Amino acid sequence: MAMSSTKNSNSLVTQCPNCHARIELSRRASSSAESQLRCGACLKLFSPVEVSTQGSKNATNSSAEIRARALTKVFSADTHSSALEPLTHDPTPNLEIDTLELSVARTAPWQKTAKSVAGFLLAALLLTSLAAQYLWANRIHYQQLPNFYPFYVTACKYAGCQVPPYSDIAAIRGERLAVEAASDGGNTLSVQFILVNNAPLPQAVPVLILSFETAANRSVALREFAPAEYLPENRQPERALSAGERIAIRLDLIDPGPDAVNYTLAFRVL
Repeated sequence: MAMSSTKNSNSLVTQCPNCHARIELSRRASSSAESQLRCGACLKLFSPVEVSTQGSKNATNSSAEIRARALTKVFSADTHSSALEPLTHDPTPNLEIDTLELSVARTAPWQKTAKSVAGFLLAALLLTSLAAQYLWANRIHYQQLPNFYPFYVTACKYAGCQVPPYSDIAAIRGERLAVEAASDGGNTLSVQFILVNNAPLPQAVPVLILSFETAANRSVALREFAPAEYLPENRQPERALSAGERIAIRLDLIDPGPDAVNYTLAFRVL
């Protein structure tokens, strides 16, 4: 400890005013006749002035001093020490971040419910409007479908248009068809069947087509009957067939001959 004290008392610490490099020299050298000292970092002359140890420590850690030592330091191939000097203090100042508080107005539960219901109703209204526009633009394809026909009828009441009568000719069937010769032995045949409307909606009474063929499927006789010609007298032909309605039909015809062994029923729209 005595030796260290002696060494510190015989040395002088100065600082280059140009590059702020820290220089330590003996007091004997500083009191020599030469009044100026050449800096080993920037090679400029200056008058040595003793600085405090705390100031020297701060100067040693200054960026100018570190840059000067880095420029003057000589590295060799066998040097294992790092060229970077560790920092003795945190160069980044402390940052203080103020807490930002956001105040959000609370919404009452009934207001949230009202907004949700209003949004749902608006979305449903838009979807319904879009679907109605699509169905109206393609009414030729959809107006004869059982599920959509009532919608078109209701829409036309307000739009002032007309929808063609519903018709599904494939749903009209002739069941229990029977052809019998007259009981009196005359040249007549009795054709009996049940007219059935299997459609889910009412539709107009169709035209009846009755044909007779040979065993080789060659037509012998064919005739079309209007609704007034084959419906019973107590049944008005203008009244549409209700959904699922069944009507018993009987026709007395002239016998087309012995070659007529097959017979068929067909219907078409009036």
